[in-house]
Amino acid sequence: MRKVLKEGEITSPALWKIAEGYLELLAGNYYFAEKTFRVARELVEEDDTLGRQLDAFETALRISAMSSISAEAEETASKARTSKVFGQFPDFPEFLNDKMADLYEKGGRKGLAYVSRYPVKGLRANPQLDIIDDLLEVCRKNDRSRWEKWLVEKTDGTTMEKELIDLKATLLLSDYQLEAALEVLKQMDRAEWDDYGVFNPYADRIRDCVRCPLPDTLALYSKGEMIESIMDTEYRAKAATNPDEAARLYHRLGVAYYNLSYYGYSWRAADNFRSGASALRYKRGSRNYVFSNPLFPLGNKENMDVTEALYYFEKARILARDKELGARATFWAPSAAKNCTSSIMRRA
Repeated sequence: MRKVLKEGEITSPALWKIAEGYLELLAGNYYFAEKTFRVARELVEEDDTLGRQLDAFETALRISAMSSISAEAEETASKARTSKVFGQFPDFPEFLNDKMADLYEKGGRKGLAYVSRYPVKGLRANPQLDIIDDLLEVCRKNDRSRWEKWLVEKTDGTTMEKELIDLKATLLLSDYQLEAALEVLKQMDRAEWDDYGVFNPYADRIRDCVRCPLPDTLALYSKGEMIESIMDTEYRAKAATNPDEAARLYHRLGVAYYNLSYYGYSWRAADNFRSGASALRYKRGSRNYVFSNPLFPLGNKENMDVTEALYYFEKARILARDKELGARATFWAPSAAKNCTSSIMRRA
């Protein structure tokens, strides 16, 4: 290419000069590519075909040349995204997003890396604590860069902070970390808890039913109120001096934890996406709660662990003096045990 340019026996030096810079760009010689494109700019008309192609190559160069995440790199990305040429080439968005995601990953910013590639709703099926915490940190910054604003802000100027708080609390609840989940929910106004669903996991039904309507007589709790209720029930069960009263409360806890699992009708309180196909795949030999799903880049994590429910049913069965209560706990325990992944209880 350089030999042809040097000989000068060509009718379109601008085309050849742009091609030279393009080859330097592909080779990773960004310094020389920039110099070559600068010379080529003097040879082309701004609005002709070669000028637009040069615009595209220069934008690709600026994106490719970013080597680490920094305020300068974020500003470069923002300028590229808002440039005229960006919307003219359909591959640019994916190219830029992949580049930024790669830089964020190398810089240890897993949350920003994730939302650079995928919408945050894809995280709901398998939330990751490190991703959520990183995004919460950005949402709470007062001096977000233009690129960060594009990643975490909505069209009305608010951020995704409250959705992330609910997502984090849901993840902790699914792992039985009730106190931690409640503390996370307290980071938003209590009056806003109802905006993220209302539930009642206490309906005592023997038959698995994930879509059965609740009786009108049952009160509904926000997620935070439900956690407070479960924690209060456990406290009263431990403090009860009457064995039957303790057994009744432990049985109530077993019902609640079972109904919060994949198999219960209140599964939405501790999970955001449930696939009926997961149970079949689990029965066919999968021993992982995370199932691949084309809709979600991190897969779909199902809340199938019912060891907590089994633990409380066993407590109720052992403590009960009332035969009917003991029989009910005895009947419930195998229902939980059939879905338990281990014969050893979590809190043996």
